[in-house]
Parts: sequence; C-alpha cells; structure tokens
Amino acid sequence: MDPAYLRSDAATLLTALTPGKKRRSTIRGILSTWDMVQVGMPSRETLEAAAGALSAAKLITIDDDWRLSLTTEGARIRAIPSRWAGMRTLPSVIKKHLPPLAIDPHVTLPAELYDSARADYLRPRRGTPRGLRWFLEWGQPSWRRNRDR
Repeated sequence: MDPAYLRSDAATLLTALTPGKKRRSTIRGILSTWDMVQVGMPSRETLEAAAGALSAAKLITIDDDWRLSLTTEGARIRAIPSRWAGMRTLPSVIKKHLPPLAIDPHVTLPAELYDSARADYLRPRRGTPRGLRWFLEWGQPSWRRNRDR
C-alpha cells in the first residue's frame, strides 16, 4: 500500500474514533463516521491496514472483539486540530501530525465482523419514509428488498 494512502486512511480512522478515556469504537460506528467524512466506506483491507499501522505506532489499541480505542498519544494527536478544523478537514490536519507508519501484517479484521457491521450500517431502519427506504435499498437483490415487507 502506498504510504500516502496509508497516512490518509490512518488519519481518517483516527478521526472516526471516539475521543475520551475508556471509550471504545465499534466497526459499525467507524464505518458510519468514515462515510460521513470521506463520503464512502473503506474496504475491509483498508480498515485493517490503517488499524494495524496505528496500532503498531501505539496510537490505538484493538480489543479481541475489534473495538478500537485511543491511547494517550493517539488522543493527544486527535485533539490537536479539534478546535479549528471541521469534520471533513480533520483528517488532512491530523495527517500532518502522524509519526511514520508501517502496515502490521499481524492485524486481521475478520470478514464476518466487517460484513455484519457494514450490512447493519446500510440497512434502513423502521420508520424510514418509503421513498427514502426505496432509495437506500436500490441496487440490492430483489429477494433482499422484499424480505422486510
């Protein structure tokens, strides 16, 4: 993976993590914040590479159930630009403060966990207006569109 992309993805992941002591972010929460910041979701491999690089740099910790939390140094870097940067510009500001990063091949995000978090994020909730629900379900197989009705 290109180091420039790794730094950009790592900065976006750092942006997506919830600041604060003992706060742990889920994969679903990370996907929704990433989508808001970058207007798109990362692939499992992208998320895995960014998490591995930040973990190797000791900026985040990854639990056994893949909940991510900031370390003291990660929280410090995450808080640097928070007063004067908007959510969409935050990753580019954070990227300037990151130490050198390298992919950690030992960090693997289980495909089942990623797929279920992604499906949960993309699934429309009850109470969603019908037109919006159709738009959210557009492009999915017909058997999946009709199962909730």
